Amino acid sequence: MGRDRRSGSRWCQALAGLVLLSLAAGTPLAAQGGPRESISVVGPAAVFPLAVAAGERFAVKAEQEMPVVEPVGTEAGLALFCAGNGPRHPDVAGAERRLGRAELAVGARNGVGVSELLIGFQAVALAQNPGPAPLFLTRRQLFLALASEVPVDGRLVANPYRLWSDIDFALPVKPIEVLGPPPGSPLRDAFVALMMAPAAAEFPALRDREAGALRTDGRFVELAEDEGDTGRQLARRPDAVGIFSFNHLAVHGGGLLSVPIEGVAPSLVSIADGSYGPARPLYLYVKRAHAEAVAGLKDYLDEFLGDAAAGPAGYLTARGLVPLLPAEAATQRAAARSLPPL
Repeated sequence: MGRDRRSGSRWCQALAGLVLLSLAAGTPLAAQGGPRESISVVGPAAVFPLAVAAGERFAVKAEQEMPVVEPVGTEAGLALFCAGNGPRHPDVAGAERRLGRAELAVGARNGVGVSELLIGFQAVALAQNPGPAPLFLTRRQLFLALASEVPVDGRLVANPYRLWSDIDFALPVKPIEVLGPPPGSPLRDAFVALMMAPAAAEFPALRDREAGALRTDGRFVELAEDEGDTGRQLARRPDAVGIFSFNHLAVHGGGLLSVPIEGVAPSLVSIADGSYGPARPLYLYVKRAHAEAVAGLKDYLDEFLGDAAAGPAGYLTARGLVPLLPAEAATQRAAARSLPPL
């Protein structure tokens, strides 16, 4: 066991070096030519820690090279993935959305046969303390509460709102106070993408503005990345609202109330059926031609989709992955083994 841990550490160090070299060169490793001995995965920041964690377990169990996982983003990752088969191209692409028809057509022209695997979801939730006049919010109201600049009478001004009722008379007369993660953290990125950006898109005056620019006058309280600290701070501030990942709130949010968004409370069911808005599916796209040619690729997918990783108590859920409902999870595990064409 000690040797496995040391080997895992060496693989992690090797991964970090390879990623840094690749990013420094400006070209993903899979596109730099020549044969390779490791699985190549590209994708967005939301999938990166999941792919790395599954890769570490796979490498130790299978005694194979650690997969090389590169956080290049969804758009760039899918473009690289669809560019062709062979060692110069990635085996797997993660994505925060489904592969589009145009991208699939590009892949088909390049001889890329694709399988799609839904691995779970990413979701952001708000929580409040129990008490009179609980909040029920829309993303638009939340944006107006937190954005550094908001439209007033057709022009952008520094956010003037101090009470929730200043935004909408239907909201409680209590101060705006939201506790959340710092810039650059995965939760902050997800909050901006899933809560703020969709609302900002509704305002023409904000079309060229940064949706993640939050107010700095004390109404938004920036905390550390530790969601446990957010929970502790929230317990001391009766009128405040906290920003959490859905998984953290579900496991550690005893005594707190979730804030419904657009009238829907976050749950495994509402996330899975798409009725809870601040959530998105996470996918893996796999090259069918590489399944037999690349050593360990199917074993890596089995590890990624397995119950120990992606199940309700899996190690990937501890990293923010919202698990699939049982029937869908079984379907996706079967798909990871058979890799049906998309």
